[in-house]
Amino acid sequence: MNRQNTLFSTFVHHVSRSILGMIGLSCYILADTFFISLGLGSTGLAALNLAIPVYSAISAFGIMAGMGSSTRYAILQGSGRADESRHAFTDSLLLILVIALLLVPLGLFASEPISLLLGADSATLADTTVYLQTLLICSPLFLLNQVLLFFLRSDGAPGLAMAGMLTGSFSNILLDWVFIFPFGMGMFGAVLATCMAPLLSILVMSRHLIKGPGFLPLSFSPAPLQGICRTCALGSSGGFCELAAGLVIILFNLLMLKLAGNDGVAAYGIVANLALVATAIFNGIAQGVQPLFAYQYGRKQEKELADTRRLCFGTSLILGVLLWIGVSLAAIPLAQLFNQQGDPQLTEMAAGGLRLYFSAFLFTGFNLSVAVFFTATDRAAGALLLSTLRGFILVIPLALILQLLGVTGIWLTVPAAELLTALTAIWMLRRCRTMGTT
Repeated sequence: MNRQNTLFSTFVHHVSRSILGMIGLSCYILADTFFISLGLGSTGLAALNLAIPVYSAISAFGIMAGMGSSTRYAILQGSGRADESRHAFTDSLLLILVIALLLVPLGLFASEPISLLLGADSATLADTTVYLQTLLICSPLFLLNQVLLFFLRSDGAPGLAMAGMLTGSFSNILLDWVFIFPFGMGMFGAVLATCMAPLLSILVMSRHLIKGPGFLPLSFSPAPLQGICRTCALGSSGGFCELAAGLVIILFNLLMLKLAGNDGVAAYGIVANLALVATAIFNGIAQGVQPLFAYQYGRKQEKELADTRRLCFGTSLILGVLLWIGVSLAAIPLAQLFNQQGDPQLTEMAAGGLRLYFSAFLFTGFNLSVAVFFTATDRAAGALLLSTLRGFILVIPLALILQLLGVTGIWLTVPAAELLTALTAIWMLRRCRTMGTT
């Protein structure tokens, strides 16, 4: 087998497992959406969408810790510094411990104020509060799960990482139905099922830990604060992407509430939760290829790095086109799937939103791939710039301007932001030089 075929096989091996795992990870939020719409109607669906930004924030912290530390690990491994590379995993555990000590008390004592801040009213406050409280108390499970997923991919076990994610997701779908319907636990049942998913995923992945992987045993750095800061810098772009998604949901919820009431929030909930699954595909590509980029960069494999980048960008573009076409053709059935009460206005609003909003995925995969390329090649500033552009700097002013077009303007905000970010990413790639590659 020649070098090109070997590279392609390695790319497919890592990326396919990462995509499947990420789709599975996002499916338990989608399962919540479906079963809550079935059991609690549009009010429950609106409450779920109000709570989703907090899930995004927890996930963002986990991605930052996992991506940053595993990138350090892969670069050091590629550079032949195996002993030093073990510090990266220990630093990631210290980081998520600090984050958990902040999040758990919020769940215990501040869930209702946070729910009100996110836009909950008398109809949605109780369900939103229950969801947030349980989610925040269980946040350490989500954080540890994210870190292990990244490290298993970097340590040559992407298949086991995928198995852990899929086990958690499928169990969540089953438990969602059991807790909401036979047990009649309502919103608490939905969030309890969600919180059990990372626990089961961790149990599956623990098999790799027992074998004594490269990032174990724990090895404390002589300067742990410096290591944690380095981890945060390298993981900032990935974490900010996820955090920005939550901020966008908050903003869009408030704008939809003003423009179309709780039905508008419910319609956006359908679009946003389906978009989570679509985003998971492109996150899967980016996170799957991240350890390859970092290892090739660490070993100064210029040709392999350039070829892997072309594979990554091409795959993202092809999948983006197919996804937009598929969702546009199936927009009405998809909207009806999450509208079990048969509200025609909700179906029409959500279907129109799907057709417009999903045009963003023509550019999302490319933007995420460029950002992870910059992260893995030790260009954290460039990665963070792209993440802030698509997640914050462009989206907020565009949303405030395009809302003048009504609900249609809200649906067009993210596609416009992704297009402008893609143009910026192309400009940055043309200017950068990484070990002689362009």
